[in-house]
Amino acid sequence: MLRILGIDPGTRVAGYGIVDLFPDGRIAGVCAGVWRFDAELPLAARLSSLATELVRVVELYSPHSVCVEQAFVAQNIRSALFLGHARGVVLALAHQRGVAVHELSPTAVKKAVLAHGRSSKESVARALSQILKVSFENLPFDASDALAVAYAHALREKRAQTEGVPLAAGGSGSRREKQRAGGSRWAAADHGQKKARGKRGQGFEIFLADRRKSDV
Repeated sequence: MLRILGIDPGTRVAGYGIVDLFPDGRIAGVCAGVWRFDAELPLAARLSSLATELVRVVELYSPHSVCVEQAFVAQNIRSALFLGHARGVVLALAHQRGVAVHELSPTAVKKAVLAHGRSSKESVARALSQILKVSFENLPFDASDALAVAYAHALREKRAQTEGVPLAAGGSGSRREKQRAGGSRWAAADHGQKKARGKRGQGFEIFLADRRKSDV
């Protein structure tokens, strides 16, 4: 199994989504959520919070790959610079943790979910909800965007697997398996507490396994 963590970086709100790619080609959503940072804090403090939250998620879920959208030129130069800072934190920390890092263009991500590369966030979220057969009710667009990035990379890895190309995986095998086992136990024990917390505080997480559509 290949676990992929997609990140939608930001300095005020950042999203993340995790999918699993199984040997039989199935792609299943694991969880998705957002981190919210106090806009009144200095940029350095918000980037530090982003780093802390990313490390927590990596240690908890032990992904093999981290995927983000490629940088693009935005009309708002200030926003583009802030986004670049956030992307740098994600890329550097993933590499430091021994996790394979991948980048996809925004158009490629949308084409993976829909048939074309020009779609609204609403359309992407709605289509991805149908593909993964889970409810995205109350899921912020930052989280569904990150999940779309993870799903798009999973499709790319799936094609590589079909063509006989080895799948990319970061970190050492034995150490990573121990982290995964420990993280799974931690997640199971903390599951009820996370559901009870809901939107309280700066974090918000949805376990997608709890939202499987029974009518599909």
